[in-house]
Amino acid sequence: MLLREIHKVSITVPDSGKTALKYLLQNINKLILQEKKDSGLFPKICKEIIKIDNYRYVWIGLVNKNKTDNGAKIEPIAHSGSNGYTCDLLDYLVKDINSKDKPLLSSIGTKKYTVKRHKNSKIHKADTTEELILKNNFSSSILIPLRHNGCIIGLLNIFSDQEDSFSEHEKNILLKVSSNLSTDIQGLKLEIQLEDTMKQLQRALYETIDAITLMSEIKDPYTSGHQKKVALIASAIATELGLPKDKIDGIYVAGLLHDVGKISIPNDILSKPGKLNEGEFIIIKNHPVVSYNILEHIEFPWPIADMVNQHHERIDGSGYPNGVYGEEMSVEARILSVSDVVEAMTAHRPYRPALGVKKALSEIERNRGTLYDREIVEACIKLFREKKIKFK
Repeated sequence: MLLREIHKVSITVPDSGKTALKYLLQNINKLILQEKKDSGLFPKICKEIIKIDNYRYVWIGLVNKNKTDNGAKIEPIAHSGSNGYTCDLLDYLVKDINSKDKPLLSSIGTKKYTVKRHKNSKIHKADTTEELILKNNFSSSILIPLRHNGCIIGLLNIFSDQEDSFSEHEKNILLKVSSNLSTDIQGLKLEIQLEDTMKQLQRALYETIDAITLMSEIKDPYTSGHQKKVALIASAIATELGLPKDKIDGIYVAGLLHDVGKISIPNDILSKPGKLNEGEFIIIKNHPVVSYNILEHIEFPWPIADMVNQHHERIDGSGYPNGVYGEEMSVEARILSVSDVVEAMTAHRPYRPALGVKKALSEIERNRGTLYDREIVEACIKLFREKKIKFK
């Protein structure tokens, strides 16, 4: 697989069309390195090939195994040099190539290239591929299968207006072009497969997160939606602070799961309308540890278990469950702690009515630099007071 890098590449365009042939392979290799997606690569490859002064039309087709139930078929993906008749010609060419009578795809032993030469003559009505070739004033063509590990994965087809085109030197250059294209096509397919696999894994991960969140909210209906709102507030604060996207994503997931440990708390404590006694509060204070024990066995791309274990810690060491102090508390946990306090105070609870955003912001503002990280508090206040952000 060719290594592709994202950078600007200058393409050499010599004045003479004849001279352009010697630069063709070099320029196409640069395009392969420059382009990240096949949708942008192949049209540029075709345009580069058509710069050769006697090349009039070029198209590239790839094998699409899922197109029909009748096996693999060639599907055109890019072309250049079209005129009034080449669209019809391309349709005829593809039909011929995919025909059972001309089974290119089953001919593993096909030569690396095939050259067809045609004499010009006046054609009034074009009903065949050959007649359309003549109608376009093409005198010769070359068809080069693109192969990988002995299998045809596509083709490159070029037409010229000169009968003496595609000399041995030209053929060798075009064969090298096709070889590099074949390698790059296979690499792109592998990248697409990898991306699809990663998307499936990511989807499975978020479905697992949703299931865990739902489980904890069924246990404690009074905090239904609490975790989602904490996740939204926390990720907004992280964005305001300019944290990298990957870290923001981790904070969002931790917000969704930070109270999963409440599943271990008896319902009569969770829904108690009055003040908790000392024993009940000890049970409540243990839920971050339970959350940690549940989540530490799940392979997240982020340290989710550690984040949720610290979301009730305070930077002065007065929090729970471990009384961590200052920098011992991760920045993700510090963001979660502020988000958790703000959301909890603005929502209704069995033991009190909702206190509102104003009181919640006053709470974190009064304790910034002692209980809560100063910079995080200021970012949160800015979101609510200046940017008027609302979380539903």
